[in-house]
Amino acid sequence: MHVYPYRFHPIYKERLWGGRNLQRLFGRQLPPGKKIGESWDLVDLPGDSSVLANGPDAGVTLHELTAQMGGELLGPARPMADGSFPLLLKLLDAESILSLQVHPDAAAANQIGRDAVTKTECWYVLESRGGFIYKGVLPGITAQRLALAVDDNTVDRFVRKVPVAAGDFHY
Repeated sequence: MHVYPYRFHPIYKERLWGGRNLQRLFGRQLPPGKKIGESWDLVDLPGDSSVLANGPDAGVTLHELTAQMGGELLGPARPMADGSFPLLLKLLDAESILSLQVHPDAAAANQIGRDAVTKTECWYVLESRGGFIYKGVLPGITAQRLALAVDDNTVDRFVRKVPVAAGDFHY
């Protein structure tokens, strides 16, 4: 394996809320007739591992690179417990409202078990036409109240709605 500037083939994910803006913004050749909501540009998850697109190692997966190169590829970072690359980089094209995401902390993930994992996420907004993100629950909202809101489809009344503009960064 050689160290050089790697480029990977994107993995496109069709989503109900997706669009075609990745084609306009980045010149991507998207699958015809599909609403593409996500482009996974760097990923090493079960069933989805980025494939190297250039150079002498073209065709090798990011998982294989991580296993073979270790610290030469990662520097001081460490792979995940399963040996996978520790970062997911994706572009989103949200033409309509996305589902509300809930990421457990370490204690909740341990209690849930199965495949629950903690997840740190940040967003950099490239373009927005009056968009927003939901970011946390409003002060004073209990787990019980939120559970009731799920049942009666009113969750949006109990979460913080934050307007976004190009150049915004959200952790």
